[in-house]
Amino acid sequence: MAANGDRDAGQDKGGDRDSIWSVARGALAYYFALFATLVLAGVALLIWKADLPEGDLATRALYVWQESGSIVVPSAAYAIIILETARWTMVTAGLFEAKLKRKREQERAEVRAEARSEGLKEGLEEGLREGLREGLREGLKEADAKWRAWYERMLEARAKGEPFDEPPPTVEEANGKEPRS
Repeated sequence: MAANGDRDAGQDKGGDRDSIWSVARGALAYYFALFATLVLAGVALLIWKADLPEGDLATRALYVWQESGSIVVPSAAYAIIILETARWTMVTAGLFEAKLKRKREQERAEVRAEARSEGLKEGLEEGLREGLREGLREGLKEADAKWRAWYERMLEARAKGEPFDEPPPTVEEANGKEPRS
C-alpha cells in the first residue's frame, strides 16, 4: 500500500467537487435532500397514477421497484440542475449587489464632494460678506475720526479768532486714499 501522501497525490487537491455528478461539497446535503424529495415524489406519483398489477404486496412492491428506475436518474439530474441554477442565481445576485453597492458608494462620494464644495463656496461667500462688513465699519470709523479731527481744528481756530482755510477731508482721504487731482 502506498503512503498516505501517495494515495492523495492522484486526488483533486481543490476539493470543491464530489461524486460522479460533480456536486459542490458544500451543497452535498442540499443535493441529497432534494434528490430524495424528487425520488419520493416520483414514486408517490407512480403509485398513485400507475395501474398496479393484481397480486400480493410483494408483487406490487417489485413492480414499483422496477418502474422507479426511470425516476431515479432524472431526479438526480434535476437535483443538480436545480442546485446549480440556484447557485448561479445567488452568484449573479451577489455580483449585482456588489455592483449596486459600488454605485451607491460612488454616488455618496460625489454627493459628499459636492456638499463639501458647496460648503467651501458658502463659507467663502460668508467670509467675504463678513470681511466687507468689517471693512466698512473700520472705514467708517476712520472717516469719522478724520472728520471729527478736522471739525475740532476748525472749532479751535474760530474760538481763537484765527482764520481756518484747511479744506475738509474728501471721501478719498477719509477712506485712506490719496485725493484725486
